[in-house]
Amino acid sequence: KRALENIVQGRQYYKLLETDQEAAERYREDRMVENFQRSYQELEETHRTDIMGIYGNAHIVNTGYLNAEYYMAKQLKESYGEKLHTADLT
Repeated sequence: KRALENIVQGRQYYKLLETDQEAAERYREDRMVENFQRSYQELEETHRTDIMGIYGNAHIVNTGYLNAEYYMAKQLKESYGEKLHTADLT
C-alpha cells in the first residue's frame, strides 16, 4: 500500500514539474516530511526507537536550491527540534 502511495506521489511531482518547478519541489519536500513523520510515529508507538533516513544533500542542508525555505530537514527540525541530527556525507 505504501509503495503505491509513493508511486502516486512521484507521478504528481513530475506532473507539477512540467508547469511549475517551485510548486513541484515544495510538493516533494512536503511529501518526504510526511512520509518520514508517518514512519517515525509508527515506530515510536511500539518501539520508542530511533529512525534513520538517507537523503540527498539538497534535502538536509540549505544549498540555496529552489527549496531553501522548506527543505525537508528544516521542516523536520521544526517538529523534532534537537531530536533530529543530520550529517552531510559527501
